[in-house]
Amino acid sequence: MQKIIFHFLFVYSLFEFIHVVVPFIVRSNSPLVSNTHLSTADLIQQDGYEVESHDIITEDGYVITIQRIPGKYDSIPVLMLHGFCADSEIWIMNGKNHSLPYILADTGFDVWLGNVRGNSYGKSHIYLSPSDPAFWNFSIHELGMYDLPRIILYINELTRQQVIIIGYSMGASMGLIMNANRHDMDYAVRLMIYFGPPIFMNTAVISSNRLIHQFNHIKPLLDSIGIYVWPLGSDFIKYLAKNRCPSNNLTMKICTEIILSNFGYDHTHVSHSTLEMLINHITDTTSTMVMNHFVQWMGSGYFRQYDYGILRNIIKYKRIIPPDYDLIGIKIPTAIFCGKSDAYVSLQACYQLYNLLPNKAGLFKVDDDKFSHLHFGLAENAHDLVYKKLLNDLILPLSKN
Repeated sequence: MQKIIFHFLFVYSLFEFIHVVVPFIVRSNSPLVSNTHLSTADLIQQDGYEVESHDIITEDGYVITIQRIPGKYDSIPVLMLHGFCADSEIWIMNGKNHSLPYILADTGFDVWLGNVRGNSYGKSHIYLSPSDPAFWNFSIHELGMYDLPRIILYINELTRQQVIIIGYSMGASMGLIMNANRHDMDYAVRLMIYFGPPIFMNTAVISSNRLIHQFNHIKPLLDSIGIYVWPLGSDFIKYLAKNRCPSNNLTMKICTEIILSNFGYDHTHVSHSTLEMLINHITDTTSTMVMNHFVQWMGSGYFRQYDYGILRNIIKYKRIIPPDYDLIGIKIPTAIFCGKSDAYVSLQACYQLYNLLPNKAGLFKVDDDKFSHLHFGLAENAHDLVYKKLLNDLILPLSKN
């Protein structure tokens, strides 16, 4: 156990060294891009689109802000869900001409950008504070069971229409958790579209990382010293990224490589300006339980509820092993997009998931050998390889019905 803890702390310390020390060694006069501290709504407005912000309250008390690019009256609402350690800003990192929310808005859809508890747009609660450990007592399960249904119902109530949902990475995990457990939501959703859904993760390239599997053992140590927030989205890391990763120098390269190494190293189709945006809007906060939930899926190969340990599992689930999510019982039409070089979701895992779904709407393998997990939201060629198919084969036909 001591060896595992030492290994984790060593790698984490190395990460901090790269972020803190190297920028002081290699100085640069290059300015950061001007939109460093702008919110999602600010960025959308800056890009010339009308935008609204809406606050929703989940049934367990979290206050979450979501953004809307309103369409014309009676246009179909499309809700977009971000991935792990992110927020709604990730969807508009690719600029006015390449970002999917703008493409959908220009096509005539009513676009909604979701957020979840724990990120920058979900740091409020009706009685808990983010400084309270209880605030961070959630896994991916709660995101799918409480946050997503409440957002959908809010959109339903406002628009009187069924919602099309696009879930990217963890956004797909949330969607499938809701689909499997909340059949009261079936009437509210017209179609689910998932980009790189991390469900059966034991075959993913990232699952071969021994350090990741050790997190399941390190989590109790973090709890014992009062660390409940996954650190990569902390204010400290954001400060380092925004102030020590100036463009066109070694530090910018180091920062981008650290980020991109988590998704697959190839970033052929990600522009320099998009990388700058990504650095300036570096990963957001979530709970250590969310991270651990992913690690549990990687280790087990099963898509199941959070494993609290034998004793707490017996109390909570009345069984030793947490229950699996019932994918076979999902009724909503579901489409999946998979990348050939996705470090988080293998093609094998995509086929495994799709074969279990009873209401299939299409399995799309992106026609690019280098297309990775990151590319779904940030690649310049995502428009031609993914978004056109999404529009022409899935969404536009619904708008004609």
